[in-house]
Amino acid sequence: MGVENKDYDIPNLVLGDTFFEWMNVTNNSIITKLNSIGTYNATGGDGIVVTTSSAGLSEIELADTIPNGVTFSGNVIFNGSVTTINSTELTVDDFNLVLGATGSGKSDAYIGASGGGGIMLIRSAGDTASFLWKGMTTGSGSLTFNSLGVGCSGSWTCSDYINLTGGVGLKSNDSVLRFKSGVNATGAGVMVKSIGTAGGPHMAGDVVYESESMQLSHMGTGSVSHTGGIFLDSDGMVRIYDGVNKKRFVHTSHGFTFGQAVRLNGTACQLAHANSEADAEVLGVVSEVLSANEFVVTMQGEVHGDFGVAFGSAGVTMLPGTIYFLGGTAGNSGEISTSEITTAGKIRKPLMLGLGATSGIVLQYVGAKIAPEVDTVAPVMRRLSFNTSGVKQSGSSSITCAKISTGKYSVTHGFGSANYSITVAGNTTGAVIGALFDKQSNGCTVAMWTSATGGLVDCAAELILAKDV
Repeated sequence: MGVENKDYDIPNLVLGDTFFEWMNVTNNSIITKLNSIGTYNATGGDGIVVTTSSAGLSEIELADTIPNGVTFSGNVIFNGSVTTINSTELTVDDFNLVLGATGSGKSDAYIGASGGGGIMLIRSAGDTASFLWKGMTTGSGSLTFNSLGVGCSGSWTCSDYINLTGGVGLKSNDSVLRFKSGVNATGAGVMVKSIGTAGGPHMAGDVVYESESMQLSHMGTGSVSHTGGIFLDSDGMVRIYDGVNKKRFVHTSHGFTFGQAVRLNGTACQLAHANSEADAEVLGVVSEVLSANEFVVTMQGEVHGDFGVAFGSAGVTMLPGTIYFLGGTAGNSGEISTSEITTAGKIRKPLMLGLGATSGIVLQYVGAKIAPEVDTVAPVMRRLSFNTSGVKQSGSSSITCAKISTGKYSVTHGFGSANYSITVAGNTTGAVIGALFDKQSNGCTVAMWTSATGGLVDCAAELILAKDV
């Protein structure tokens, strides 16, 4: 065993040793040993492993397992295929977790070949739960998600349902939630749009709905185009423009106003009235005026708005429980009224039932044509009673009465002929008598007298009219 061995011991010298022995030990043992001195022994600590070779060399390295916590003050780089963290909880003080930070990033094709980028949760049974971004499989990687110019050329893909806790939901910064369909979300979809202005999108002054209504509609491939769809108002009103109880029409400069009754003339709408069967074939009521060229017709169901124009008088409101009929003259086209049509040849058409001052239900009752009178067997008899002021108290529906002066009353019967007789019975108090004063084909004037030679006097009376056969 030579002096190069770590276990070599320098021999002792004694006083009796020769000078040569002293020189030999000094040069060959002491000096040589000192010149080749190395680490003879070293001990590692927690997480530090030290090994010493027979040549006196020590190797110091990190252990495979470090039992205590470690803090790195500088940048740390892990180069390897797999980095495993077995912590129960991973805490990151920074706000951003960046994936694919390889300098210039990776192409969509590269990311796709890797299965996407994101989060994966390995399950003991079943498929892996994942939330991954995947690029488009076709087309240019430089394409934006849609025509709005936002988004990437791909989408986040989730392998399972997303369960939101109570009180939270999905949110969009432009008041529109978009749900796309198709491969790479390139197809059409559904839009849910919030309308925050009362009356929108309707023309001001026509129909006012509750604010913050929701519009559910079809979305085109550009993520912006949509149809009228379904409106869900904050007051509970549901409006579906096509396919249910409403129909949206496009007529250039239509001129229609809320509440007017319309009918179809071919494919075009025009105002309806009760003058004839064709004119009284009501499609529905104008319930919304979307623009000067667009309007909505409600064929059955509830409508809200100002009915003043439809009534032919501003400020007139609906009466709850009252039936409203289609107007009976061409000059009042599209109007509705509480008055029933009684003229022969016209159409009695119930059209609406009042719910409140500004709401009603559109009815689709069958209209009835008023039949003409037939005088083939017996005289047409009609009766009328009126009070002192000439107000009709009872009698046939076709007869009207009005006071024109003291003791004189005008009666309208609509016989259309002067061949009739009248019997006037007045109040017997004061010996009042009645007589025919003037006779016309559709009406007459009766007078009430205190006696045959007395003066005219206001008096309640009863009339019986008989038209000759």
